[in-house]
Amino acid sequence: MVVRTMDAARGNMELDNQTTVENGSNGNSGKSEVEAAVGLDQDRIHISPVPKYFGFKQFKKLLEKHLSGITIGKIRQMKFDAYVSFKSAEDAQAAISKLNGLEVKKTVLRAQLAQSEQKTVLPKDTQTYKVRTARESVTKLADVPYTEQLLQKTRTSLKLCERLIAEMRKANVDGVNQLLPVELLKEIKPSPKTTGYRNKCEFTIGLTHEGQVCVGFVGGRFSNNEHYVIPIGDVDNITLMTKRIVEAVTNFVQASGLPPFDEFSRVGVWKMLTVRQFGADVMLILTVNPFGDHNQEEKLKQEFCARFLNSSTFLEDGFRVTSLYWHSVANSSDQVDYEHIGGCPYIYESVLGCRFRVSPSAFFQTNSQAAAVLYTTKLDERET
Repeated sequence: MVVRTMDAARGNMELDNQTTVENGSNGNSGKSEVEAAVGLDQDRIHISPVPKYFGFKQFKKLLEKHLSGITIGKIRQMKFDAYVSFKSAEDAQAAISKLNGLEVKKTVLRAQLAQSEQKTVLPKDTQTYKVRTARESVTKLADVPYTEQLLQKTRTSLKLCERLIAEMRKANVDGVNQLLPVELLKEIKPSPKTTGYRNKCEFTIGLTHEGQVCVGFVGGRFSNNEHYVIPIGDVDNITLMTKRIVEAVTNFVQASGLPPFDEFSRVGVWKMLTVRQFGADVMLILTVNPFGDHNQEEKLKQEFCARFLNSSTFLEDGFRVTSLYWHSVANSSDQVDYEHIGGCPYIYESVLGCRFRVSPSAFFQTNSQAAAVLYTTKLDERET
């Protein structure tokens, strides 16, 4: 068993991967002393590393297959690690015996009791933690002049070119010594539109730092057990119509009385709102956790259509929706299946005289005006 060694001089606990202990004749007392020092949860295990490209659904099936007969509780999966809770310490130990050393997709799993999560309690007179705004989190350069933003992008791109050339030299690529970063990188052309330009926005539905239902952007870090949603506020790359739609959907979700989906406990209903806007064509995609009650889900679909496919929304709310989709999905790795529930099945965009038909899953440049500059530049290069 891995233990932490106490640094007597500093009183700090350090993890020593090379130190092990053997339980003595009094096995129970020895075990409790070690676990007390380390701070281990008796009914929760830590599994690592999680195989690459292993989705939550796939990981859950793996556990169900190898832990048959053991009741599995809460599962929390991250990129490289996973934590699984059980009803008892005995179940946790049984799971460790079955999973530790198991090879999955050329990856050998290591299973052990999870370290207890320490909760930091701030003193009352401590300054209140400042949650960053959406403008600070999503558009970090929003307050930097656009010309300076382009200069920063140019400098970053030049450094990337330098690293690329260095890698090419290591690989003994012919002619690499004649390459210069300033010659490889062409001038970055500005976008004709720098505010309110996004034609596609994805918003998470969850709780704010204060516990209020919100449609916005994700804040916090999963690694720190932090997950909250930031209101969109004054983010200026989003159109005014999209902001009005987000406000209306927030009210719709709140009025439903159903909770947002919680990523840690994996319970709840509302997950995400996608807004795709091309001029007067607006598509909404509402993503939800699968319902157990089919009738309740159908009722919500009807209410969603009645609220947003209503001619009065333009005059009363300042937005117009032409297409509605419902997306029910349990895990991000599941097959995408968009259900058309109202309005037109497609929306359309025109760039350089070409008309594009856009479906819910179709890719399209998020800045249509900048896309026109890109295509024009490539056409001009072809002609010269």
